[in-house]
Amino acid sequence: MRITAPAILGVLLAGGCATAHRPSALAPLLPASGGIVATALTCDGLNADCFYRPSNKPRKALILLGGSEGGKSWSSQTPHLEELVDAGYYVLSVAYFGAEGLPRGLRAIPLEYFAKLFRWLSVQEAVVPDDYVLMGVSRGAELALLLASVYPQVKAVVAIAPSSVVFPGPPTGILDALGGQHSAWSLGGQEVPFLRVPYSFATLRALVSGKRTRMFEKAFSNARGVEKAAIRAEKARGPVLLVSFTRDQIWPSTFMSEQLTRRLAANGFGFQCQHQAYARKHSDWSFEPCWNGILAFLSRQCETRADHSQGFARGQTSSIFRLLSPSALPPSALTWLPRDRCPRSASHLRAGPGIG
Repeated sequence: MRITAPAILGVLLAGGCATAHRPSALAPLLPASGGIVATALTCDGLNADCFYRPSNKPRKALILLGGSEGGKSWSSQTPHLEELVDAGYYVLSVAYFGAEGLPRGLRAIPLEYFAKLFRWLSVQEAVVPDDYVLMGVSRGAELALLLASVYPQVKAVVAIAPSSVVFPGPPTGILDALGGQHSAWSLGGQEVPFLRVPYSFATLRALVSGKRTRMFEKAFSNARGVEKAAIRAEKARGPVLLVSFTRDQIWPSTFMSEQLTRRLAANGFGFQCQHQAYARKHSDWSFEPCWNGILAFLSRQCETRADHSQGFARGQTSSIFRLLSPSALPPSALTWLPRDRCPRSASHLRAGPGIG
């Protein structure tokens, strides 16, 4: 027996689509630690926070993408940001919806927004041009893989709890929900093809309980829709790390990561693809073994601009399953600087107290 879409609109609005947690305020940032600079980028419609350590030579840019909570959720991850900067990156926590000057909801977000960000980065003296690493969680992982399939400037991806297909964005209100499902992303003014989530009692139960994995698994029964909405990750121009969770209660991230590795192997992907699976819940990426694996991958990408495929046969992928326990990470701190309006180089960014 089926139920109509309007019958579950209220639950859809309350639960969202693949939403791991609710938006929260940025965590307070404490006085400087180790000379890391933090500044806000508000230029040409872009909205991001930048974290870096002043240097005489340019650094690779690492672009961090949050999920369906919106805003700059990575900006609250203070100790992790410091470790990423210490790994040698110019780090950007980027908002693409749910922040000032950006769309309210996750619907038809133009991929061209990131082309604009790439252009801005390409003229920054502090950044190595056109050699960018993306790291995203959940919907941000879906976005990272999609961007890597479109833009050659992306040279490596870390996809945490990723999707192998494009899914719809959650509705922003009753009228939006009545209009049906819409792709989360757009390109060239057209919605990127997406896999519809079927309306059924299973959908209703999933949204009420918060355990939505089965709801998304049912969507994969539409083989034709899956192929149409599949992310062409084989078009990526560099290595890929997939991090999934076997107890994922939001969507089947391990199943979808396995789909991605099979797709890459079948299409002769010329770079390394590594899949690490953990017996954890959705987006539990911050516990020590998982985070250390991510840092190890990122450190390798930062060390050299040489051929990323060195040492890997064409089409080779690996699947590493690590079922480990959590461990606390040490606290840390950063310093915020006043907003910079479209700085063209590091020389335009003012140093704050304790920097030097």
